[in-house]
Formats: sequence, structure tokens, C-alpha cells
Amino acid sequence: MQSEGDSGGTLELIEHRPWTPDLSHPEDLEQRLQAVGVRGDLLAADLASLEQAITGPTADLREAVKAAKSFRLDGLGADRTAIDRLLEERRRSLLRRIEHWLKGHEFVETAHRDETVEVPIFQLHCPSVAKCEVSYTETVETAGEAAWTIEVAGTGMGATNSFKLSRSATFTSKPGDCKLVFVPVKVRVSEISVFDRDKNLLGKGHQIESYRDQKSFRSPGLRSLGPGCCSGEAPPQSDEPDRFHLQDDTPGNVSEFNRSWEASSKLDVSIGLDAFDVKLKTSVSIANGRALKLTFKLAGGHLYLLWPCSDAYGIRWEVS
Repeated sequence: MQSEGDSGGTLELIEHRPWTPDLSHPEDLEQRLQAVGVRGDLLAADLASLEQAITGPTADLREAVKAAKSFRLDGLGADRTAIDRLLEERRRSLLRRIEHWLKGHEFVETAHRDETVEVPIFQLHCPSVAKCEVSYTETVETAGEAAWTIEVAGTGMGATNSFKLSRSATFTSKPGDCKLVFVPVKVRVSEISVFDRDKNLLGKGHQIESYRDQKSFRSPGLRSLGPGCCSGEAPPQSDEPDRFHLQDDTPGNVSEFNRSWEASSKLDVSIGLDAFDVKLKTSVSIANGRALKLTFKLAGGHLYLLWPCSDAYGIRWEVS
């Protein structure tokens, strides 16, 4: 399904953050720990137990452990609730990686698959009234300007990559339609085996990492979510809807309205995919970098209430 006025676009890497630290450099280890919200006093006990599990650590390793023990994250205090689940997962992964490194374990990619995940950008709903039409337009006026910024978090020890999406496009929804605008992002799903020093298999796991080069990207996707996809949502208690008082207008007479939409905060979503007969998930952060133009063509004879979507960027309608 192709959008109207779509000029294609580019999905360009703007930041690459690997999560596998160079354990021979204390400053690198400290930066990785800080990035995942690890408190030094909690980590010290873990590292102390790891030191006892091995013999004769190298000088570089002793310096790395020393740096980790002296590390503190200001403002976090004793309350761990400030660290969300993703950062906690990173913390545990990093500690496991340090432990495997100390014990001489080897990580081997034994298989991989290329998959495409659909990053949701905007949900576009149209009232179920004849002659209504809803559209939004993205316009990029300056070369290199980003309409959206997308950060795809790696799982396991996969790197986190951030991309900027630049394009000009118009998307349209007809009466009763609910459309999802999404960006396809190519990822590498790996099956990782862990071996000890004697090449004995210790276990297996999976890792997801988005490709830094997204040259296969040509255009965003547009998918119908079916009628009534937004009807079950409860109105947000903190929001007031925009009201369009056309109930006393001639039925069928079409009025046109324009609005500017811009996200007030970043959106975090969890995206699932199936690979190697396992259900996996990765986290994606989406930020809107430029205001969108929304156009509503509404037929007379009805009162229209416009709400923001509760769990995604987008809009939905109620009609009476």
C-alpha cells in the first residue's frame, strides 16, 4: 500500500553504541557501567566474588576491577526503582559478560537470520462517516533534517544504533480506516553459544542488533489495522479532546480543518519477532523531530471529538 506524495527517504545512522566493553581499559568499563546505571557499591560485591573465582588476574584486569569498585552514580541513591527494565537487563548482561571474560569463556555466533522489524511511527484514524478524510503530511525542507529519530536497542550484548529518518510524504485515511505508518528496520538475529576454555558448550542465547547500514530502506510502510482498532480505548483522563461542532451543519457538507501535530516526549515501544523458534523482543525509542500537518475533512451533521492515541503516536475520533 503506497502513500500519496511519498518521495521515499533515507534512514541514516547517527550513532553506534556497542555494549561489549574493552575490559583492558578501566575508563571504558566505567563508561559502560555508567551508561547502564550500575552503582559501584552494588557492583563491588559482585566483582569481589568474581575475583575469588579465578586465580592470577592480569594487571589490566586488576585496574578495571579497581575502577569499577570506585565508581559511583550520583543521585541514584539506594532506590533501584529509578532504573527501568531495559537498563536492569543491560546491567545483568554486562555483569555476565565480565564473569564469562574472567573465566575465559568464548562467545561464538553459531547461526544468524536477517529480519525486518516494523517500527510504528503514527496511527491515523478517520471517523466512520461518509465523505470524511484524514491525512497528515511530513515535509523536510533542509537537507539532512530529521523528521523522526529512531533508536533500536540491541539485546544480549548487541549494540544500540540510532537513525534519523528524512523524507517528505502524505498519508491518507478514509472513513472508518485506521492506518499504521511504520518504518522497516533490518536487524540481525544471532544464536550465540558459550564455550569454556576446553571448548565444552556451556549454554546458548540470542542477540538482536540492527544493521548500521540500512541501504535496503526505500520508503515507509503503511498498513491497515482494520475498522474499530481505536474504538476500545478509554479517553485519557488528563486530556481534553478537540471538538468540531458540525452537528447543526447540513448533513454531507464537508468542512476542512488543519492542525499542527508535534510530539511532546519520546515514545518507547517493545517490538516482538520470531526467530529460531523463539519469541524475542527488542526495545525501540521514537522521537519526532518536526511538526506534522494534519488535515481533517469532516462531513456535517455530527459532533466530532479528537483524542490522542493512548499507547502510540497518533489520533483517534469519537462521533455523536
